[in-house]
Amino acid sequence: DSDYKVAKAAMSQEGYAPWSDFVLHEGKLITFQDLSNYDIPLSVIVDDGTIEEIDTTEFYSISNDYLNVFKRLLRFCLQRKLYHMGIRPKGKGLYAYIPDKDNNEKREVEWFGKVSATRTVFQLNRDKKNPEKIWNGKHFAFRAHFHLINDKWFASFTPDWFISFDGYKESFYGHKQVSYLKKVEKNPHVLNHLRFIVSQLTKPLQMNLFEDSYDYQILKFKQLEMIEAYPKINEKDWYNNESESAKKLLNEQILSLDL
Repeated sequence: DSDYKVAKAAMSQEGYAPWSDFVLHEGKLITFQDLSNYDIPLSVIVDDGTIEEIDTTEFYSISNDYLNVFKRLLRFCLQRKLYHMGIRPKGKGLYAYIPDKDNNEKREVEWFGKVSATRTVFQLNRDKKNPEKIWNGKHFAFRAHFHLINDKWFASFTPDWFISFDGYKESFYGHKQVSYLKKVEKNPHVLNHLRFIVSQLTKPLQMNLFEDSYDYQILKFKQLEMIEAYPKINEKDWYNNESESAKKLLNEQILSLDL
C-alpha cells in the first residue's frame, strides 16, 4: 500500500537499500528485526521511545485481524529470504526463479537428496526458425502459504511453473503452457519438485549465487512433515492406460525419488 511505499522510500532517502520484512498496521511498524539496532535501515523510520517488544503468540492471538497481519509479516520475511536466492514473487503466493546475475539463458542449481544433483530452474527458449527471437522463458516456481496448526506454525509449498516472455515479465499465453506442464506431470514429478524446494530452503545459502546474497536468519525452515490425512493410493494403479514405454519411464522416475 501507499504507507508501505513511503516507509521504503524514507529508507532510500537515508542512503539505505530498503528492507521489506515489516508490515504497517494501525499506525505501527511490526517486524521481527531489532529496531534498537541503529545499523539496520528500519531504525531510521522509527522513534526509539515508541519501540515495544511483544511475544509473537500474544500478538497473533489478539484477534483474527492480528493473525492475518502476522501471516502477512511471515510472507514478507519469506519474500526477503527468497530475494537473496534469486527467486521473485509473481503474485497470488507464487514465487519463481529468475535468471542468474549474469543474465545467462540457462540457470542451474545444485541440490542434495541422498546424492548431489543439478536442476535447471530457468531456461530461455528461442524460436528454432529464428534464433534471434525469444520464444519464452520457463521458470521453476512454487506457491507458499503459512498455517497455524495446533499452536505450531507450518509452511506449505506447492510446486508450480511460471512462463515469461523475456525471462522476467509474465507471458500472455504462459498460462496455457503451465496448464500443459501440470497435465503431463505425475505424482513422482511433483514429489521430486517438493523435495527440491525443501532442500533449497533448509540448507545454508550458497554465497556465490548473487552479489548481494547472504543467509537470512529471521525465517528458517526445518524438515518436511509427513501428514497421514488421506488413504494411500498406489499411483502405479493409475498408469494402466499408459503405453509400455511411458510405464517404464514413470517407474524409473518413481525409483529415482530415493536420490
